[in-house]
Amino acid sequence: MSESPDFTVVLVVAARDGQYHLRGSDGMDNMWPGTQDGLTVGEDNWLAILCGTEFGPVEVTVHCLSSPPPAENGWEMIVERDLEVDDAIVIRELYVQDQPSTVPATPGWNRLRISVRARYEAASTAAVLESPVEQHLIQLWPVTTWTESQIIAGPDRYGQNYLS
Repeated sequence: MSESPDFTVVLVVAARDGQYHLRGSDGMDNMWPGTQDGLTVGEDNWLAILCGTEFGPVEVTVHCLSSPPPAENGWEMIVERDLEVDDAIVIRELYVQDQPSTVPATPGWNRLRISVRARYEAASTAAVLESPVEQHLIQLWPVTTWTESQIIAGPDRYGQNYLS
């Protein structure tokens, strides 16, 4: 596994129907396998991030790293799960295929740490948001083997709705 330089990308991603998608490679066996953690849904090569924002922008910061970072405080929910990647992660809104954001990543398995805050606040505001209310941090680094997903912090108040 080659070492890649660490870098950060800040995006504003459009949530549609309370989600946006990350894809590491092509293919989809199950369109909606259900959530085990209240934050993500997906398979080995794709996942949906469940947002409190039904329709509107979500602030997403992506940190691509060469090794696991220390956990950060101040997040309401944190989940880790693995994603199989060809050479980049495509981040896109649901229903729109033509203008995704692409973030280079190490080919093979990558561990994603997804940290979120203000999902409940976003869900409690207008149906269509004009500016971001919730914030997401996606940290990713290469790993040699697949590992079971886990909840590091939470679930948050919004995620509890999916787990009850």
